Amino acid sequence: MSVLMFRVRRYRVLLLFSAFAIALWYHFSPTDGSYSASDEWLQPTHDRGTTKEQIKSEWSAPEPDDAMPPAKGNPHGLKPEDTLEVTPTPLSLLRPGQFVPPSLSAELAALETDTEAEQDTETDSETETEPFIPVRQPSNHDHVSRPPHFDDVLSGKFDSEDELKKEGAAHWTKLPEHFPIPPESIIPLPTGNPVNLPKIQFNFQHGSESNQQRNERLMRQGAVKDAFKHAWEGYRKFAWGHDEVTPVSGGSKDPFAGWAATLVDALDTMAIMGLHAEFEHALTGVAKIDFTTTPRNDIPMFETTIRYLGGLIGAYDVTGHKHKILLDKAVELAEILYNAFDTPNRMPVLYFEWHPESVKKKHRAGRASCMAEIGSMSVEFTRLAQITGDNKYYDAIQRITDEFEKFLPNTTLPGFWPTVLDASGCEWVEEVYTVTTTIYPSPTLKPDLNGDSPPALPTKKPLAPPQEKLEKTEVKTVRKPTPPKVSEEDGELDEEKTPTLTQPREEAKRSPDNSDFGIRKRAIDDDDEIEGPGSAGEPSRAPNASNKENKMSELQSGLAEMEEKASESDKKQDVIAVSHSNPNAPTPGYEDDPIFLLEPSHKPKPSPPKPVIKKQVLTRAKCVPSGFRMNEGENHYSYGGMADSTYEYLLKEHILLGGLKEQYGNLYLSTYETGRDNLFFRPMTPKNSDILVSGQMKVTYDWDRHRTISQLEASGSHLTCFVGGMVGMGSKIFNRPEDLQAAIKLTDGCVWNYFSTATGIMPEGFILTKCPKEGDCKWDEDYWRASVIAPNGEVIDSAEQQHNITLVNPFARKDSSSSYKRQVGYDGTKDLPPPPLPISNPPAEIEKYLRNRDKPTPTRENDDQEAPQRPAPRKKDPYEKWVDNVNEHIKWTKLPQGYVQVNDPKYILRPEAIESVFYMYRITGDKSWQDKGWKMFQAIEKYTKTTIAHSAINSVLDTHTFQIDSMESFWLAETLKYFYLLFSEPDVISLDDYVLNTEAHPLKRPKRKAT
Repeated sequence: MSVLMFRVRRYRVLLLFSAFAIALWYHFSPTDGSYSASDEWLQPTHDRGTTKEQIKSEWSAPEPDDAMPPAKGNPHGLKPEDTLEVTPTPLSLLRPGQFVPPSLSAELAALETDTEAEQDTETDSETETEPFIPVRQPSNHDHVSRPPHFDDVLSGKFDSEDELKKEGAAHWTKLPEHFPIPPESIIPLPTGNPVNLPKIQFNFQHGSESNQQRNERLMRQGAVKDAFKHAWEGYRKFAWGHDEVTPVSGGSKDPFAGWAATLVDALDTMAIMGLHAEFEHALTGVAKIDFTTTPRNDIPMFETTIRYLGGLIGAYDVTGHKHKILLDKAVELAEILYNAFDTPNRMPVLYFEWHPESVKKKHRAGRASCMAEIGSMSVEFTRLAQITGDNKYYDAIQRITDEFEKFLPNTTLPGFWPTVLDASGCEWVEEVYTVTTTIYPSPTLKPDLNGDSPPALPTKKPLAPPQEKLEKTEVKTVRKPTPPKVSEEDGELDEEKTPTLTQPREEAKRSPDNSDFGIRKRAIDDDDEIEGPGSAGEPSRAPNASNKENKMSELQSGLAEMEEKASESDKKQDVIAVSHSNPNAPTPGYEDDPIFLLEPSHKPKPSPPKPVIKKQVLTRAKCVPSGFRMNEGENHYSYGGMADSTYEYLLKEHILLGGLKEQYGNLYLSTYETGRDNLFFRPMTPKNSDILVSGQMKVTYDWDRHRTISQLEASGSHLTCFVGGMVGMGSKIFNRPEDLQAAIKLTDGCVWNYFSTATGIMPEGFILTKCPKEGDCKWDEDYWRASVIAPNGEVIDSAEQQHNITLVNPFARKDSSSSYKRQVGYDGTKDLPPPPLPISNPPAEIEKYLRNRDKPTPTRENDDQEAPQRPAPRKKDPYEKWVDNVNEHIKWTKLPQGYVQVNDPKYILRPEAIESVFYMYRITGDKSWQDKGWKMFQAIEKYTKTTIAHSAINSVLDTHTFQIDSMESFWLAETLKYFYLLFSEPDVISLDDYVLNTEAHPLKRPKRKAT
């Protein structure tokens, strides 16, 4: 017992300290996120009884005032009763650092601002002296050439955990701009009473439809609403809070920014359909979105603007400005997006790197910018400026429009813009400058001319290395453009490029026409000039010196020069490397490598050291401010991907501004007339349908003949189907009845593409048989086959001589020679690969073949008798072989009649075709458009519906198509909304009251005040 007491007394201090430490840890440890049964309303229905960690990751519904502190003075003019009433979120469910009380938030913001101001003050001088900032690598995101997630999902790019749930995630912070606009220079919204624009919608008469027609319309409308509810329920159960649901596997993905794209995109659709419970539940999700952080390193400006910003403003307008949380979140997001315009020419960085460390750097717009992305933000920012009264949002997009207007007559297709352009604001020119450098060689020891003293012993006395000094710099600018790299996108600011001295002399002597405009060195052919300290051009000689002394002096000078050149050859560069930041700084001495010389005493004194003059001509690329510029090489012009919504927004911005700014209307008419004359074509169809399709123009520049070469491709895409609705709306606004006929033909062209495939759905991309410009456009089976596989001369001759058929090669140019026309194309002699066997039950058929192939052939009774000879099959001529091969190709590829190629057979739930059908019905009042739309909806519903939602399909050419497990947010935002509005009363979202953005979000039009 005594031993035990002794041990307790011995360790009592340690025991007391341990108990005290455990008490402190228990007292100050963070909460474990416990919850009570009253918190279960926050969970989706499918997650009842989940773990605490899962409960913490679910979306809660904070109070609106906590979601975003109210602006001072109530700038939006909202009433107190307009706020959203939601149940407060338990503190245990709030993410750390997400919602901070307003008082504490202000203190933290002030502290951060002071700290950042000190950092900026310390780095300002350092930033100003830097000549350039290296360009970063281009972003991998390209929304318009393909959906940004199809291939990425297959590779597992978006399968990572949601980084928003991690503590310590970076958040965007508002910092001072690098290129601010003075308040007096901000472009304000147009003022005045809106112009009395013509009505767009048909004058529908109330009660004009019968009871049977009304019941049929309501039945169709109910089917569309049920499809929406089915897809929304799948998203709510399996992907709540994420961008998209995977409708086959029941998962989720975040291809945009992880800010619940489907939820925000579908808000106004739910309000229009009267789904009030779903809408109120979605508002709780909106309140939880934190736009200041995302797992992505960059924010795609185009997609974020049309889906998120447009979705919030559209829902705010549709609901009559009753929910302040929608406007607050829109302003919160717009402040972040506005940072992307902080560039020298105020053109936006299309993939904005939002991290604070990146925002502190200077950036400029991309040198290979997508035209649709940079020109499709006007209606959203304009509407936000109209609601808030903040002109900076309108100023941001108006500067883009001004640049587009200057650029329009300077393209290779005047009156139209290319799909890719240089928006950096730089004309890269070659700056040539001469650098003159004086090199002072090491001084040699003076010999004893008397010759009396004995020779001196070697000593270890180091001599100073050659010193180099920059004397002068002469700069001359040669305005030769530096071709930009097409792969470059938005990058950090690169004012000038540092010259390099790595080009060999042979390349430097090339003529300017063959130069590559890169940063290089050009050597001077003249020999180095040697100047003495006492004269301008002749070497100095000691006066009254004997011939012997002169010869000795020349010898010493020659040795000194040889020694100098030898020392120069050991350097890393063959000339002095001129520092770009401080060119006047002398080259440091090489003290670590001393030179040891003998000290002779019986040699004559040499002449003083002679400096060496070096002249170098260097070049570097310099940015000269300019507007939009063309990229070299081939340029594409179309209404399709990478261009579409820019042209659409010209007309819609004109309407949204109430016609007060004629610039947008004039730009729309100019671009439409150019597109109509160069892009629209009539395809050849089996029933000779009078339809139009919008194609693509490729334009190149022939430098030898100094002319442009243009070629129209008879290609089409689902994206271009919006053109019919745009042209129809423009025909009403500008009172151009002839344009309405073109709009009807364009829309009918898209409907024809739907009804031509096996599934009744239009493919993503295709090439059609274009009608000849001269003559009629009646269906010609041989002409269609020739468009699929072009024949050559032998096939053409065979068709004419043996079958009396006139066959032409559609791909031969009119100015081509007759021999060339006959040589191009398929010659009818090479067989295509054999088609796959039409086996209905492959394993059984193959097993039967293998079982029977080795059996002996039964013999005849009289083997001596000759077998009866079968008549030899007639050899087919080249034309017949060509027809057989073309037919087999059409059968294998399941090519519909009239199609030359289907290069993208997918359907990804796109809305553009039904969009134009909806516009045609509202403009013309023709109920046949409702019948066409219903047939389209039935086909889409049949092949895309899954047990969870609706999915894109891999091919519309096969009835046994494959669902590719993807549902874009525009399925709920656009496609089903247009179907629903097609069967709604005409006054629901009237085109005379709203402008629909490119994501179908309704934005309220200004009303003309009675005078």
